[in-house]
Amino acid sequence: MADSITLKEVKFRWHKAKPWVLDILHFQVGVGQKVFIAGPSGSGKTTLLNLISGIILPDEGRIWIEGTDLMDLGPAARDNFRGEHIGYVFQSFNLIPYLSIMENVLLPCRFSRERMDRIPGDVTAEATRLLDRMEINTASILATRVSDLSIGQQQRVAAARALLGAPQLIIADEPTSALDTENREAFMELLFAEANASKATLLFVSHDIGLASAFDHSVSLPDVNRAN
Repeated sequence: MADSITLKEVKFRWHKAKPWVLDILHFQVGVGQKVFIAGPSGSGKTTLLNLISGIILPDEGRIWIEGTDLMDLGPAARDNFRGEHIGYVFQSFNLIPYLSIMENVLLPCRFSRERMDRIPGDVTAEATRLLDRMEINTASILATRVSDLSIGQQQRVAAARALLGAPQLIIADEPTSALDTENREAFMELLFAEANASKATLLFVSHDIGLASAFDHSVSLPDVNRAN
């Protein structure tokens, strides 16, 4: 099986005078695998996701995503690569507050022709389908600014945005933290269905250990992070 994610001898810290936050000898995820990452608050889970997505770079080591060495890419090229290949559900959502729900969800395809080309039909219709699966499905609400939504609704909009355009790698950072049981189950069903349909790799971070059994593998970050 080819690898979607490979980290080799990766070290990261926020300042040279500070201790290492992450020190990972080797970590890999095969293409199409679904991996649950657990760990206490402050253990470096979000930092790991930001390294894998190319938002930040390691101080030492190499990271390959879908066969591309992120260290060989400049800042603009990393941004383009992330836009084309990675759907990221951020813990803080990272929605644009003055844009509507639909405008936010369509952003990946506005910035990536490759993401748009993966959608067989109309991109707005596909965005509407994802939002409908997230129970955000009335015509009147789609024009609403996301700043007017509840936290749970914002989380679902962020998830729909990440899934649009069949990214090869889906990264989800605490994506169910603001969802009630019914919406959490609907979200997990959609997430797995979309990942399976596009044969995407899924990297999922959560404090909800009860979700781990649904994944192919479960990894405790403190077990692989030598900095802890």
